[in-house]
Amino acid sequence: MSALLCNRHIDAGCLRFIAMHPFIKILCLLATTILLISASPMRTLVIVIILSLLLFFMGLEYFQASWKMCKRMKWFWLSLLILYGWFIPGTPVFIFDYISLDYIPSIEGLSAGGLRAIALLSIVSAVVLVMKSTSQEELIVSIMWLISPLRLFKIKTAQFAARLVLTLDMVTNTENSIKAALDKTNKKISIFQRGIDSMATLLANIETRAIKHSDTKIVLPQLDAPELYQWLIPIIIIIGLQGL
Repeated sequence: MSALLCNRHIDAGCLRFIAMHPFIKILCLLATTILLISASPMRTLVIVIILSLLLFFMGLEYFQASWKMCKRMKWFWLSLLILYGWFIPGTPVFIFDYISLDYIPSIEGLSAGGLRAIALLSIVSAVVLVMKSTSQEELIVSIMWLISPLRLFKIKTAQFAARLVLTLDMVTNTENSIKAALDKTNKKISIFQRGIDSMATLLANIETRAIKHSDTKIVLPQLDAPELYQWLIPIIIIIGLQGL
């Protein structure tokens, strides 16, 4: 009986997250990103736990999407390991007489790099949660609200918002783009140059497709203003986690 009640509470919490106003979701995403910039270990740990629980209870589809995004960033994780582990001085992880200390990563560097990696993982998970629980049209309208002050500078906020959402959607849902980009590169050159060329090709393809689709007709919904209590959610997130 208690397990059934617990499951009902979890399902109700997931439904409340999905039903949250898209604009509030974006504000929560921005608040979470800002809080992760300082790389506070305790704050990062709390955010990771919250996002992991959300991914778990939202369903396997959300967890798999987040995992796929992280797998695509494997070279970025490796670069974090090298840049922090080998370029931040500190206590070596181990000491071996036949290996110079210059070639041994430091404990401080690996700790800092691991913390940054976890923070980035949290941001990726938060983006996946927002993207998959909200329709493209609602995201476009919400981003238009967010950047509406830019209209004073004659910036086309609707076109910018549509292109941004479509680009993010392609990044989170593309499966074979990276392999296709690698296949187009010259296999005779070094693997590092192939990686650079393939990333350039991939980004160019994503941007081209986003521009192409942003010119298509999109019917935007009329969103009501968020409920008054929902405005408190990002404020509670900032206040509650600021002291950690």
